[in-house]
Amino acid sequence: MLTYTNSFDNGNHNLTATAGFTTYYNSLSRLDGARKQGVGLVIPNDPDKWFVTIGDAATATNGSTQWERSTLSMLARVIYNYKGKYLFNGSFRRDGSSAFSYTGNEWQNFFLSGRRLADVRRRIHERYQMARYVENQGFLRYRT
Repeated sequence: MLTYTNSFDNGNHNLTATAGFTTYYNSLSRLDGARKQGVGLVIPNDPDKWFVTIGDAATATNGSTQWERSTLSMLARVIYNYKGKYLFNGSFRRDGSSAFSYTGNEWQNFFLSGRRLADVRRRIHERYQMARYVENQGFLRYRT
């Protein structure tokens, strides 16, 4: 991960940018074989004597599995704000996986953006001012 942070124009503009990548690797290798107990071929109840060569040869089975998968993800994020009032946040991620190589579409892109255009403190202050205005105008007084 790499992060860059900077403020300029006397702190009015603030920028934070982050970039990085992640990797993941996973593999499996398995080999198995089995035989069943046949007529007159007793398999001892002792794990030390369990061999694939013991048992009925007509019931022999075997199998194997082997695979490898890897992923690579690249990511970036930018956060910008102006005077702490206006905020922009943008993110990008590109993921690739060998598990989807047979589809011809190993890579996918993901985007996200967000913004905040108004300062919450300013809105609270405006509501407070409006409440004081209404009170001063007598709208809330009961008149007989």
